[in-house]
Amino acid sequence: MGWLTFSIVLLCLLISAFFAASETALTGASRASMLRLSKQGNSEASVVSRLINMRERMIGALLLGNNIANIGASALATGVFTAWFGDVGVLYATAVMTVMVVVFAEVLPKTIAINAPDRISLLVARPMRLTIFVLGPLLTVIETIVLALMKLLGIKVGAHQAVLSPTERLRGAVDLLHHEGKVEKQDRDMLGGLLDLSELQVSDVMVHRTEMTMVNADLPPEELVREVLASEYTRIPLWREKPENIVACCTPRICCARSAPMRATCPRSMPPRSRCRPGSCRRCARSPNS
Repeated sequence: MGWLTFSIVLLCLLISAFFAASETALTGASRASMLRLSKQGNSEASVVSRLINMRERMIGALLLGNNIANIGASALATGVFTAWFGDVGVLYATAVMTVMVVVFAEVLPKTIAINAPDRISLLVARPMRLTIFVLGPLLTVIETIVLALMKLLGIKVGAHQAVLSPTERLRGAVDLLHHEGKVEKQDRDMLGGLLDLSELQVSDVMVHRTEMTMVNADLPPEELVREVLASEYTRIPLWREKPENIVACCTPRICCARSAPMRATCPRSMPPRSRCRPGSCRRCARSPNS
């Protein structure tokens, strides 16, 4: 009879470990990951999302099942130790069950779950849904008592008071992933720039027409080529009569190719092996006689 009781105690500890791991996994699971998986057709992820949305009832079921298993295991172990050792068996049962519950039914399963909350939550999703269904009437009574106590204490029911805005939470998640080495600095800056788009003005990303580098198309060809090559840009607008009248867009290569005096000395018009590096053709702006 004693060994049968010990078997029941071990079963209760396993049940307690299951609820402890489920609590850690379901409360630590990423809602974004579950939403993504559910859209990809993962039915377990959909169950996890529903459990998270009804977190009050889920927490009630987890704690109720965990405490029933722990108390039952402790009561049975106390009876066995009392039968074996008399009144002093209570002390033995307390010491043994404290170690068993803390190590094997709390710390160990929660440590496993906290290292892979998304995977563990997918594994325990369906058993937890069944548990909530079975304990439904009892959970309803517990929820009613808890809500009444919260109202008496003046705590707003269902009010989620976030410290940061959704945008700042998203920025914090990106910074955390970058700190962990999962997101490169370039990607972090790009995502941060996307979040800042609503605060940008047109003048922050565009150059006004009056500040653009433009060349008069009516200039003599050699002077026009010299103006284009002296610029640091690869595309130069050409205007005629007035700056508002843009007639073309010129590049240094086109200028070198169409200007006879510059064609012989411009590296961009030479064979490929004798060309200079892109962007280093500024010496073509110097006159051959200089």
